[in-house]
Amino acid sequence: MIAAWLAAEGLLGIKNKWWILGLALILAISATVITIADNRDKRLIETAQEGGETKAVVEGQRDILNQVERANNAEQEIQRSGDVARYDRCLLNATDDTRANCERFRPVSD
Repeated sequence: MIAAWLAAEGLLGIKNKWWILGLALILAISATVITIADNRDKRLIETAQEGGETKAVVEGQRDILNQVERANNAEQEIQRSGDVARYDRCLLNATDDTRANCERFRPVSD
């Protein structure tokens, strides 16, 4: 019965099996196009999210660089400023064995 229907002529004198094959081909192409568009949208969303993450990382690195710059400026200020700060810094970094080396930075009391 189905074979007879498929072999019969349908619309415009074209056999029904060709109409069904054409419809199946159109459905397959449509499904492929929809899948490609959906995957493209997912990739765009993922790229946007990664872009946001990258921006956050860059901002974090900028903050760290600013902190390092301030720390370096503070260290240079200590090195340039009075002997008391230099002596204190030496004592902070010294071990019990090397504390005697800090005596050269001890401020001279007036």
